[in-house]
Amino acid sequence: MTKIRLTLITFHLLFLWGCGDGSGNGKGNGNDGTNEIMAITDVHISCSPAQSLDCVPRNNGVTFYVGLLATNQANCEQEMLKANSGQFALFFDFSGSGVAQFTAVLEGSVKNLLDNNGSHTAYKSKTTHVACSFIDTNGNGRLDNNETIGQLTIPPSEDNPIISDWF
Repeated sequence: MTKIRLTLITFHLLFLWGCGDGSGNGKGNGNDGTNEIMAITDVHISCSPAQSLDCVPRNNGVTFYVGLLATNQANCEQEMLKANSGQFALFFDFSGSGVAQFTAVLEGSVKNLLDNNGSHTAYKSKTTHVACSFIDTNGNGRLDNNETIGQLTIPPSEDNPIISDWF
């Protein structure tokens, strides 16, 4: 009976030992870090009247949308045109919206980003993401030809991303 217990304990320990690399570094497979995750931070926007005619006092309280893609080579204008179907969240890995306030600039934050299934999530892969945003000046939830688009490449080390490049 003792021999069976020792065999089971040994097997159990070997099984647990094989589940990770033992380094404690958070890597899922211990090789290249592709399974590392990190907390999703709030994404902020800041747009001055000099950058866009949409970033003016009359647009105080306007809704803006932000989508994140796990890549470093996205073209936000093209991505936003794909998402123009009114199903914004389906085209991005994570997305959300916020209400912009005008002080000297139009600014706001998106908290609690959703994944592309519409679920609340707190973590994303530890990789570079591109944030795409648009200011929905007419309130229809879709990108229109005259609405301003913003873009930001967010490296994994960035903990306070602010979209401030608008076109």
